[in-house]
Parts: sequence; structure tokens; C-alpha cells
Amino acid sequence: MFVAAIFLFTSCAHEPKSLSLDQSRAYVGSTLVSSTQFKTSEESQELFTKYCPIFVIEDENKSYNKIGEPKIKRVVQDKLEAYVDPTSAKIYTQKRTFMTERGTYTNLIYRVHFEKVPYMLMPFHVAAGKNVGLLVVVTLNDKNLPVLITTVHTCGCYISIIPTNHLEKGAFPINWKSEPKYRYGEKLAGILNYPEGEGYHPTIYLRKQTHRVSDVFIEEKNHVK
Repeated sequence: MFVAAIFLFTSCAHEPKSLSLDQSRAYVGSTLVSSTQFKTSEESQELFTKYCPIFVIEDENKSYNKIGEPKIKRVVQDKLEAYVDPTSAKIYTQKRTFMTERGTYTNLIYRVHFEKVPYMLMPFHVAAGKNVGLLVVVTLNDKNLPVLITTVHTCGCYISIIPTNHLEKGAFPINWKSEPKYRYGEKLAGILNYPEGEGYHPTIYLRKQTHRVSDVFIEEKNHVK
């Protein structure tokens, strides 16, 4: 445990390494699948499509760096085993509406799965294991404008909440500043400028192996390859 703590500390004690995009893959317009048994309404489907994140991932040559589809298979002694099929990219969706003193908001929840985070010593991966995933939550206000972009791994690790220019000023903490902020060793935007209009999507840049979020931008779909 002590050794793990040393690796964790040293990995967060320096400037984050720039993402290598030479062997990267952009998941643009991947298949959206409802996470519930109920049919998605046309209005909700339009919102899911409009704000669907684009995922850009390092080193697509490794199967564990590819977005996949969770499946069940039979193995030895007829036992069932869960796994993620990296040959079939799926993005799972769910919609949640909630109310606060400031108004009504909607969470558009997007979930992706990966085969695994590989076990390694150098570098040491705290979240190593099979059937891992990432959640991206786009929070809309009552005008269906995005006010928050949240990312968190399905294990509950490395949560990051980034406000957009559509979040009302009174919702920010006192003395809050808009410069980039360090989140668990990664340097992410302090605020995202989300243009109105069509074709703009949260673009999530992920590191190889760990699938850590290294950058979040708002980019035009046609400009991401």
C-alpha cells in the first residue's frame, strides 16, 4: 500500500503530459443505446444526439483503449462471465430531471465501457481491472442550454465538474476564478465556452490505458477527425 501511495503521489506531482494523437481515434456519432427499459421519446433522443460527447482516445491499436459493448458469455462449467466487446462501440444514455431553488435542470447521462485498465507497475494504475467505464453528464438548464459538463469513472474516481458560460453567475462559488484547474493530476479547463447553435459537442480527450480525461473542449463535430 505504501508503494502504491508513492507512485500515486509522484504521478500527480508534475505537469500532465500532453496527449499523443498520432494513433488516436475519435468516436463521432457512435450508436446511442438507452440505459432503461422504456422507449426514449423523440424529444429526448434529439437532446441526446445534440449534446452527445465526442471521445478522442490515445493508441487505438490496443483493444482496451477502444469503446466497447458490455456482454455476457458462458465459460467453463457453464458459468456466466461479463466482458466488454471492443469491436462494437456503444454509448449508453439516461435522462434525469431535478429541481433546485434556482430552477429545473436535466442531466443527460452518457456511459461508455472499456475492456480493462491494464495492470502495470510502471506506471502504476490505481484503477486497474476489467470492465471499466466512464460517465459524462451534460447538465441542461430550463432553456436546454448546457451549464455543467461532468466526467467521472464508473468506479467513482476522478470526478471533474466544469461549468460553461451558460451557468448563471450567482451559481458560482465566491471568489471563483476561471483559469484552468488541476483535478487529480490532470489540468482541465476552468470554464467551457459553449456556443449556441447546432453541431457543437463536448469533446473528451482520454489517455491510453487509464482512460483518464486529459482535456475537455467544445468543438464542432465536422472539425473532429
